[in-house]
Amino acid sequence: MSKLDLTLMNVTQLLKSHDWLNSKIKKDDSNNPKNGLYVMVFKNQRDVAIHDRNAKKVNGIKVNLSGKVVVPPESYSIKFGKFEGHFHTRMRGYAEHMHYADLTDKAYPPIFCEVLHSALMLPLINCSPEYINPAAMFENFWNSSISHYLKEEQLLLEKQNIKSEYRLVKAFDEDHFDGLSKFANKVASDIFKVKETIFR
Repeated sequence: MSKLDLTLMNVTQLLKSHDWLNSKIKKDDSNNPKNGLYVMVFKNQRDVAIHDRNAKKVNGIKVNLSGKVVVPPESYSIKFGKFEGHFHTRMRGYAEHMHYADLTDKAYPPIFCEVLHSALMLPLINCSPEYINPAAMFENFWNSSISHYLKEEQLLLEKQNIKSEYRLVKAFDEDHFDGLSKFANKVASDIFKVKETIFR
């Protein structure tokens, strides 16, 4: 098995690039790993909510065509999880889904790059044998660790669905991002130790 490459990356500027999101990225690009974990913070400065394009279905009929609210007006949200099948593909999917306009407006503008506040990505390269999916293996640990950190730092807003893909957080500045980055690096180190124990 190849040497483990487990380096947490600040991908904020990368994801703020329309050119990167809209380009055809090679699968072997260093910024486009096949498998990994991420955490992103979004900032909505407008007085209207940001929606996810995916409309909810009830008895097979689409309702709430604007999709669910993922960042309320003048608020922050954080999203974390895994990606499989390359980072670029996953992020481009998110970029295509986030919007202000109702879905009846076919020309709703892309806003992902503008509302992204900050983002980290942990590529799980050479992290396990080929038959193992490391992102699926470590996603629960990653998510629960970040959830615990947000709670301990009192960054989460009260009265929200803690099972939601997007968590509402208080004002998130550079100091908060630095703190999150340091903690995420610690989690990456713990993942490395677990990997070394399992696949030594």
